[in-house]
Amino acid sequence: NVKKQSFTKYIFPATCVSYGITSLIVPSIRDIDFAIGDNQSGYQVTTVDDYLIYAPLVSNLALSLGGVHSKYRFRDKALIYLLSTGLNAVLVYPTKKFTSRARPDNSDFHSFPSGHTSNTFVGAEFFWQEYKDKSKLLASTGYIIAATTGYLRLRNNKHWLSDVVAGAGTGILSTRLVYHFYPKISEKLFGDSDKMVLLPFLSFDGRGVTMMIGL
Repeated sequence: NVKKQSFTKYIFPATCVSYGITSLIVPSIRDIDFAIGDNQSGYQVTTVDDYLIYAPLVSNLALSLGGVHSKYRFRDKALIYLLSTGLNAVLVYPTKKFTSRARPDNSDFHSFPSGHTSNTFVGAEFFWQEYKDKSKLLASTGYIIAATTGYLRLRNNKHWLSDVVAGAGTGILSTRLVYHFYPKISEKLFGDSDKMVLLPFLSFDGRGVTMMIGL
């Protein structure tokens, strides 16, 4: 049943988000955060998690340039990734301000949910969707990287467990929603046209995407 399959793929990420939200209002769930924090044997300070966010995207680009075919062509992949990260940002960053949860290290009040984790899981789900039909082993490596990022956010004393779990769910959910609706989005934007090209750029002033449309 297609409708049932469409629904079930949201159960896991929705459960992760629900767990995180529950930690905001149920003391016994919140106590799990404190217990895990108290049981750590010191904190590992590293900046690796700042860069792992981009690993699935870079891997996808490298495979594309190497001629390894994925689900969508480059134009579509670029737009899907932009839409996924955009939706994730809309869900995560206002929530950080609204909940105002203090980080474990008390550096600020933007702990919930974990933005690093959510962004990495956007990339992991994106990588999975593109390569799962070619090699599930290859496609799953993005999730290993994403899980490592979440772990490092805990070890760096930047997030509570519920922050990380909610971030993971939000990232996966954002990407799965975009993939679900993308065929209709693509039809509305492009039809059968190949005249639009998306080109990423990096400069001293920032990074972004250039849109080129042939008329």
